Amino acid sequence: MTSSSDALPFSRPVQVREIGYAPTRLTIEAEPAERAALARLLGVPSVDRLKAAFEMRGRHGGRIAVQGTLEAHVVQACILTLAPVPVDVSEEIDMVFAPPGDEALYKPGEELDLDAFGEDPPDVIEGDTIDLGALAAEHLSLALDPYPRAPGAAFDEISEGEGEDVPPSPFAALARLKRNEAESDG
Repeated sequence: MTSSSDALPFSRPVQVREIGYAPTRLTIEAEPAERAALARLLGVPSVDRLKAAFEMRGRHGGRIAVQGTLEAHVVQACILTLAPVPVDVSEEIDMVFAPPGDEALYKPGEELDLDAFGEDPPDVIEGDTIDLGALAAEHLSLALDPYPRAPGAAFDEISEGEGEDVPPSPFAALARLKRNEAESDG
């Protein structure tokens, strides 16, 4: 996540030239309008709090190490009942950014060899900034449960017949609807 985040509602660009070998610390917090826009972007009822603390430091070859913590409070909608599901998010951020042309960067057309247990390849620095707001928003979106459930919410499976030992079919509900439709037409 770098300067190409113009469409993101939460943006806090930091000039790369301001980051030296000594740690640069910065804490960012989303304003109410930014949180409302992030909630729309993420498809959740609300983002009530979003705060991130970062430490950035220059590395050899123009690379920038970014470490930090993200703290947020989000309200998601239960996938079964649509009831509000409050979620506290606490995530560690540990990334490396590299200038364009760095030999470790993925180049289109090359085979991508990923090691699940190895270090992630660096992200590219686009332009002359790293957008910490976009980085925080990205980590927040990845931390959210894609299928939130309210406490006690359960999916009641539809059975094909009372007392039958028949496993539920994914088409059982459609067949019942078709039978009901045929009965109401006849």
